[in-house]
Amino acid sequence: MPFRTTIKKNLEKIKDLEMEIIAPSHGPAYDKPDFILNAYKEWTSDEVKNEVVIPYISMHGSTQKMVDYLVGALADRGVTVKQFNLSVVDIGKLAMALVDAATMVIGTPTVLVGPHPNVAYAAFLVNALRPKLQFVSIIGSYGWGGKAVEQL
Repeated sequence: MPFRTTIKKNLEKIKDLEMEIIAPSHGPAYDKPDFILNAYKEWTSDEVKNEVVIPYISMHGSTQKMVDYLVGALADRGVTVKQFNLSVVDIGKLAMALVDAATMVIGTPTVLVGPHPNVAYAAFLVNALRPKLQFVSIIGSYGWGGKAVEQL
């Protein structure tokens, strides 16, 4: 989460206040402050869930086969997997899944010697959101030269 350190410090400052409403200068007012405060505490904590988030795209099926195999292998080991086909997914759902996930595996085919543009955008989003990920990996396919890993 961006600004994690600042938010943690400010949550500490207000922990003893009795609040009835949260009314930010931008966005809606909340009459249940605990809901918002607890969400921010969870988002800024260092705890992660044993979940693997897999944003991917497959142009000709080979990356899809890798993702399917990985999802099955992880599920066999009891790991929760959330996969996001970047050709159709609402990118906000990917952002929400990244909040508590421990691991992300990006799947991309090579397009013009680099990652698929949708994957590059997802990687940009991950970098901007700065989730609590502990492990990141990249899987992908190429037929004539690949620099997707290098570029991501």
